[in-house]
Amino acid sequence: MFCHIDGIDFFIIHLPLITAMQMLFSLPKTETRKMLGLKMTMRRSIAKWFWENMPPNALAMDVPTRPASLKVDVAAFWTAARRRTTAKSGIVAPKQSAIVICCLSREDCWPECANAETLLKEITEIKQTLIQQEAEIRATEPHLRDGNMLFEELALWDYSKSSCKSYHTNRHRLANMETALFKGTRLARIDASLCANLHYLAVPEGILEPHELVDGWGLFTVNLQTETATLATAPKPHDTSDEMQVLLAQNMALAATRQVNDMLGIKINGDGTLTLVRPPSIHHKPLNH
Repeated sequence: MFCHIDGIDFFIIHLPLITAMQMLFSLPKTETRKMLGLKMTMRRSIAKWFWENMPPNALAMDVPTRPASLKVDVAAFWTAARRRTTAKSGIVAPKQSAIVICCLSREDCWPECANAETLLKEITEIKQTLIQQEAEIRATEPHLRDGNMLFEELALWDYSKSSCKSYHTNRHRLANMETALFKGTRLARIDASLCANLHYLAVPEGILEPHELVDGWGLFTVNLQTETATLATAPKPHDTSDEMQVLLAQNMALAATRQVNDMLGIKINGDGTLTLVRPPSIHHKPLNH
């Protein structure tokens, strides 16, 4: 089915079911069919949340970033029309992008190491201390507040310019501990890729608390029985560029193209030739939760 949005034609398909059919026949040894089913439930719940709360211009699954071997479970972007300087027609460019990583267990969120839980406990304690110190800074150093914000709950504070030395010491400790805990994980590698400005982690309910997550990431908790995602913590915008957001949009198109080919039964061989195979047979049934 085609739809016309912001001057672009989009081909809409049921990506979660198709991708599941594709992956069921090529599972790696380390991933069971049950785990795949749970992961697909997570992805569909996140997609549902976006369509209901922040409808994107495009959304795709299993999207490569940079390097191509680093994939995210869900990616989305929102566009804005920009006027060319030499032509009257407008062009569409991403103005915001989001990626989501789905983890089924606590161990999936960081590398296995003997002191992971100890580090998490220390990180939690430091974050609680920082919250208290930031409240004190707001009271004693009001000049650090951004005066352009009308509402207090949306006010921005430049804590980096605070004269509180212990605050900066704790910030440095927190950064070092989070590096030790998350180094080598997909979260750290996604941060380094600069592929999107909104980063989310999605976990089943009861797996992770918001204060255990690396700073700047948003947290979704998912009820696997009702396929309902809840935004527990909103993300802070990450640094990226127009070029990187366009690259993510292109990778989303490539991922969706592979899934469309799977749905149509089109197999592209290594030499560029095509082979038609029997497409997956999918019967849609309404879910009653």
